[in-house]
Amino acid sequence: MNESGEPDWDKCNKGNWGYYYFSYDVGDVFNHLYNPRTHLHKKFVQYWQKLAQTFKGNPYVIAYELIN
Repeated sequence: MNESGEPDWDKCNKGNWGYYYFSYDVGDVFNHLYNPRTHLHKKFVQYWQKLAQTFKGNPYVIAYELIN
């Protein structure tokens, strides 16, 4: 982490990004994202509902990518 508590990108880029994917923190976020009892999951659902509502009927939108 850098002095502001954010990841230090120069150090991160020197490592294997796949390694970070298996960290405890990433697993914890996935648990919160997919657990319907969590605040993160509820906000994720609200986000996609709003997005779908906004673009409903738009002939230029053919699909939504829910995760990426």
